[in-house]
Amino acid sequence: MAGDGAKRRVLIVEDDPDVARFVELNLGLAGWDVSVVGDGDAVMSQAEEFLPDVVVLDVMLPNVDGFRIAECLRANPPTAKAGIVFLTARGQTQDRVTGLTIGDEYVVKPFDPEELVIRIEKVWQRVRRR
Repeated sequence: MAGDGAKRRVLIVEDDPDVARFVELNLGLAGWDVSVVGDGDAVMSQAEEFLPDVVVLDVMLPNVDGFRIAECLRANPPTAKAGIVFLTARGQTQDRVTGLTIGDEYVVKPFDPEELVIRIEKVWQRVRRR
């Protein structure tokens, strides 16, 4: 993970290119170094290479569920301490409970980009204190 003085890194895992670009743009403007993955199968290799401070993770992805990806990130020593922010259209109570049990934050689409950036930064602050 990025140390003090290094640029904060966020990995966006989103299969909708418009949503991914929108989040990437807003986080880039907020000073984040951003990497985007659109396929759940590529997440682990990208995460191990990029070593994000925070992962913004959709739940509904092709081939693999975002909750499963989060469990894999948590179980993998190089990525275990990264903050996880779910960004998803799944807003049912059970989905939120599952997401908040595995991850650090849960945001339902549609979302306000300014609020999303603040939530991600709060997760990053908690990650730094761990």
